[in-house]
Amino acid sequence: MKTQILIYSVLSFFILTFVSCNPKKYVEDKINETIAEKMVGAAIGTDVETSNISDTEKATGQLDLTIDGKHLNSKINQPVFQIASGAGKESEKVVIATMLSMQTQDGKESGLQFGISGNKNQFKTSMVINFEDVGKDDKVSPTLQIITTGKATDTNPMGMQIIVVKTGTLKVLSFSDEEVKFEIDAMGGPNTAETHEGKNLVPIKGTITCKYPVMTFMGVKKDEIF
Repeated sequence: MKTQILIYSVLSFFILTFVSCNPKKYVEDKINETIAEKMVGAAIGTDVETSNISDTEKATGQLDLTIDGKHLNSKINQPVFQIASGAGKESEKVVIATMLSMQTQDGKESGLQFGISGNKNQFKTSMVINFEDVGKDDKVSPTLQIITTGKATDTNPMGMQIIVVKTGTLKVLSFSDEEVKFEIDAMGGPNTAETHEGKNLVPIKGTITCKYPVMTFMGVKKDEIF
C-alpha cells in the first residue's frame, strides 16, 4: 500500500502542476481542468476526475491532535487527496492516499502521510475504521504517519520524529468536495521496532479537517464511494 500511496501522490503533483503552471490562464479557467484530466488519464490509461483544482486558493486544513499529552496544532497547506482504483477502473479495490503539508506557528514544515484502502462497496460516510485491520482484504483499513520537523516548541512539542499509528479507530465525520474531516482515537508512537511490535504505545487523539481539498479520482467516480 505504501508503494501505491507514493505513485498516487506523484500523479497528484503532476496534475496540479499542469493546471497551476500559469495561474491567470489555467487556475481561473475550468476548461483547462478538463484538459488536465484527459491528459493524465491518457498517460495512466484510466478515467480521471478532479474536484476543486480551479479553486486551490480556497483549500485549507487543520491538524488538531494530542499525542501522549502533547498538543500538536498545525495548519494544513492546500490539502490534496488522491483516490484511485487499485488495479484499473474495473477493480473493486480503492485506495485513498495523501501527503498533507503542515505549517506550524514557528514556520516549520511538517507532514502527514495518510491512506485508506478497501473495496468500493465498503466505503460510506460516518464510517469507523480500525487501524488493526491493515492488510485484511475483507476490511477497510487506514494507515497514518505524522512527520514533525525541527526542535520541540510549544506548537511542535514532538520535535523532529515520525509518529506511526498502530491501534484504535479513525472515524470519517465528513467526506465531500467542501469538507473532509476525520476523528482519530488511537494508540501509536515513534517509528521504531518497539512501536511496530505494539509496545509502550501512547494515546493519539484529535481531528484532521480539510476545507475544499483538491481531489483526483482515477478509475473510480466520486459517487461510487461517498
